[in-house]
Amino acid sequence: MQLYKKNLDDLRDFQLTAKNGKTMYGLNVFSQSIRYLKDAFLRHFEEAGFKCEKQDIRWVLTVPAIWPEEAISFMRKAAEKAGIIEQQMKICLEPEAATIFTYESESKKHLFHPGRKFIVVDAGGGTVDVTSYEVLKGKGLKELFPPSGGDWGGNRVNEEFLSLLGVLFGTDGLKEFRRSNSSEYHELEKSIEISKGMLKDDDDDTDFTLKIPSALWNMDRHRSENNNKSNEIIIEREGETYRIKRKTDKIRFSRKLAKACFKQPISCILQHLRSLLNCSTGQGIELIIMAGGFSNSMILLDAVKKAFPNVQVVTPHFQEGEAAWSVLRGAVYFGHGSNLIEYRRCKKTYGFEITLPYDVKRHGERQPVKVNGENRCFKVFKKIIEKNEPLKENETRTETVGIEPDWDGNLQFYASDKKNPVFTDEESSWMFGKIHVDKPFPKRSGLEIKIFSA
Repeated sequence: MQLYKKNLDDLRDFQLTAKNGKTMYGLNVFSQSIRYLKDAFLRHFEEAGFKCEKQDIRWVLTVPAIWPEEAISFMRKAAEKAGIIEQQMKICLEPEAATIFTYESESKKHLFHPGRKFIVVDAGGGTVDVTSYEVLKGKGLKELFPPSGGDWGGNRVNEEFLSLLGVLFGTDGLKEFRRSNSSEYHELEKSIEISKGMLKDDDDDTDFTLKIPSALWNMDRHRSENNNKSNEIIIEREGETYRIKRKTDKIRFSRKLAKACFKQPISCILQHLRSLLNCSTGQGIELIIMAGGFSNSMILLDAVKKAFPNVQVVTPHFQEGEAAWSVLRGAVYFGHGSNLIEYRRCKKTYGFEITLPYDVKRHGERQPVKVNGENRCFKVFKKIIEKNEPLKENETRTETVGIEPDWDGNLQFYASDKKNPVFTDEESSWMFGKIHVDKPFPKRSGLEIKIFSA
């Protein structure tokens, strides 16, 4: 699921569709999932004999870095609905957690020295989040780019494997199997996950083997008009011919075909990394840290190393296959107060809506509105901070808002994908919050607004 809508109200109201076709509000699904994890932890905590007051527990919720603020607010609401109060909760971006874990690991401390620039690739199942930092004097980090990435995670590889099974068993047959045998379908997904992790880039001599649930074989036999269905099919991929062999409870095909399933997501990852390394801000980056479950794949690691031979590529694990744990472990450090990021790049341009005297040079595309004999321009975007601007942790920005005689006391805050938006009703701008000032308004001509970075 992708939480990329800009309106938080839409996110609260959106519904998810289960495999059986039933729908449920997304907020309920997420809150119940968080509640289950919370209650399971408390139960195991007590069974282990530990004594602790619930109010002394700090909960850390990790989220993809490429999610907008509205999606992160949605997750915060879900956690609150699950019984975690705001004072006991912290939100941590997943690549930042991986960064903290790597930075705090004794075996990796030699990688970081003042002035060194590096990229963190948090490659999970759904998304790939990319962040980049420069090591400051002392212990802090400065973000070089706003978090970026896309839906290029390991699930895209799984989808390619499932498409091969669709050729073998029929797309409709696979859908029917998923609908009527959900537990066995889950086992099939696990089989794909395990098998794809065993692939290596230089191994083409033996066949790739994938275990198939017996329920799928049985369903296929009943669906087939000819029970003597061929045990071998031939398919074409990108001009090459491959054979897929059916044998008892498994299928086999060449490892070259299996590795082709990685091609599209890895291509997207490499293209994105290349764009970051080639821009002016990316000059001097000499280290890439690969975190997340997808980074356990040797196919992905080898592809990154080959694409960037002059950049050191490492994973933040103690032993093979533990790249997926870096986010979890880093979140624990984060929960204990280890926040290394001193400067972050702003994802969007932020400001509020004001009314100004009409300026034909700046507001020429709009018609002026006569107010008390003066030409005014409404819905003007007053910028507070610009997209990609570095913002220090706990930094304060102060702005003065002019108070109009007919002001209703509402101040609306806006975000924009542009660096220099002019109006709040542009396609790239949207309202994300507002504050209300009760009457009587201050007698002075302006209202001072202080905004703090979190």
